[in-house]
Amino acid sequence: MRDVRRLAVIATHPIQYQVPLWRALAARPSVDVEVIYASRQGLEPYFDDGFGREVAWDVPLGEGYDWRVLDNRPIRSLGWRFAYRCPDVRGVLDRDRFDAVLLVGKENWFYQQAIARAHRAGIPVLYRADTPPPKATRLESAVAHVQRSRLFARFAACLCISRSQYAFYRSYGVPDARLHWAPCCVDNEHFRRAAVHYGGKRDTIRLRFGVGDDRPVIAFAAKFVANKRPLDLLRAFEAMPSRDRSALVMAGSGPMLEQCRDWVRRRGLANVSFPGFLNQGEIGALYAAADCFVLPSAHETWGLVVNEAMNFALPIVTTDRVGAAEDLVCEGDNGFRYDVGDVEALAARLDAIVGSDGVAARMGARSLARIQDYSIERTVEGVEAALDAVVGAGRHREREGVS
Repeated sequence: MRDVRRLAVIATHPIQYQVPLWRALAARPSVDVEVIYASRQGLEPYFDDGFGREVAWDVPLGEGYDWRVLDNRPIRSLGWRFAYRCPDVRGVLDRDRFDAVLLVGKENWFYQQAIARAHRAGIPVLYRADTPPPKATRLESAVAHVQRSRLFARFAACLCISRSQYAFYRSYGVPDARLHWAPCCVDNEHFRRAAVHYGGKRDTIRLRFGVGDDRPVIAFAAKFVANKRPLDLLRAFEAMPSRDRSALVMAGSGPMLEQCRDWVRRRGLANVSFPGFLNQGEIGALYAAADCFVLPSAHETWGLVVNEAMNFALPIVTTDRVGAAEDLVCEGDNGFRYDVGDVEALAARLDAIVGSDGVAARMGARSLARIQDYSIERTVEGVEAALDAVVGAGRHREREGVS
């Protein structure tokens, strides 16, 4: 039997996609986990600039695991990197005798404080975060390479959320022995239960979204902001040969929503609906009503809505700038990728899926099979494997009393 390892998770605030992982870790007998937050955002209603509205998540984010919130002392005049700054994290890591620290970011000051204190106290740091986007210039890339190489050398293990991340970390000198698979995931079991729940209500749900017959439905769920490129999808839908036999449902809110609605009115487009913001307990209805899911973003470090949609056996169409695409979208098998902004290509790929009988169902079945390996269970296994590899450092710290 494994020893119980005390693990401190350092995160800025509760996030609906991460909390199921903390619960799953807390349920493992070999891990005693506590999540240390810098903010209560998510536990309480807050205004989200991207959605352009107050958000109160309808799933519990503070249940099933141990957590605490530290006193945040931001220095807003210094920019977003200092929006989270918690000097108390030093005392927590000194006093509470953790065997390891799991970090989910590195950019803001709270994370830097935790890295510095863990390093000084001899606590091994596990790192699991998105791959950052490429830098704009060669000089910025060169500076980032030096900074990241130094920082990654301080991590006892790097948890890889995507297949391409192995090469990313290797490019900064991280040896294979410190790389562990912990895929970018959602709570697949939650979404599979939702798929079963909504599956028998598909016709009723489709009526709710303005679809009164069996025509195929193309779904979009995101913030209505420029990066998500919602107008690309509208233009592609207009250009589809099978448009009059299809429907488009675009869920979400944000500063571009009215622009998109106005565009639909001016173009006289039928079969397009905007149901607004759908909370976590509601989003499954959209996926259950759909036959295809589209994410036309200009950039996503991952794009977890892709994972969600695949749990509903939906084919995926997305851009070459969406991080999830490389791992989750197999060209022509469970969906398609296209060059961001290429509306003609997007229209052709959508038509290839919904314009032919049986294609969406076949591709969707492959999506469902493919997403099973990108699960909370696989990520927990990766965290435990990393702990197994580095726990000696934590035990040595206890024996020697390093502070």
